[in-house]
Amino acid sequence: MARRTGGLRGPHPDRDGPLVVDMEAGWTTYRDAVDPDERARLARAVVKLVNHYMADQGCDSDLPDPTDRLAAPARFLDEKPEAFCGVKGLRLPGSRESSSYERPMVTSGGGPVRTCDRDVLFGHPKLRLMTVENPRLAALYEGLSFEGGRRITAEGDTKDQVRGRGFLREDMALYQASCQTGDVTFLIRSDDGGRAADIRRLTPRYIAAEADRIGCGPLRLRLPA
Repeated sequence: MARRTGGLRGPHPDRDGPLVVDMEAGWTTYRDAVDPDERARLARAVVKLVNHYMADQGCDSDLPDPTDRLAAPARFLDEKPEAFCGVKGLRLPGSRESSSYERPMVTSGGGPVRTCDRDVLFGHPKLRLMTVENPRLAALYEGLSFEGGRRITAEGDTKDQVRGRGFLREDMALYQASCQTGDVTFLIRSDDGGRAADIRRLTPRYIAAEADRIGCGPLRLRLPA
């Protein structure tokens, strides 16, 4: 199944994200058991679909075969107590709470998007931590960063200048920061409202650690009461 999705409309139309086309083959096996040949075949199929769409829109160049540039598939990680999702220094207070999740599935190596999924069942995680470093992909979340729940601010924000914008809800926290390389989106979400306490505790620590990792720190957030 293929889907075509436009960037979320924010207050700056000239900075909206790219058109996104994604394709899935349906559930075939657990996500940690990746068939490289099937993965490459799916990647070629979605690029072929995009090239047909681009030709219909008047574009005169094609995207190349992507299979030699595919990142390594996400794998389950045996994490350390002081490195929730493999992020050094990130933890949930209390050993019982930290161990209430099954092993995380983490993207391998560097890349424009870094994710950590907890308790994955049929491709749906109960909790996801995600950093979108590519400014064009981060722009997909620009409109969402102005919506949602209670506002998140950062230390050092003034009336005339802020580090970014975001919100906190029971099922999601999102913050989009202005970094040296462009906008970066940090997101933590759950599949329901039952993880609200974990989202609140993880959000400032996760974003601070990830901002330091990518050279966007120090970034210290203030959560709403």
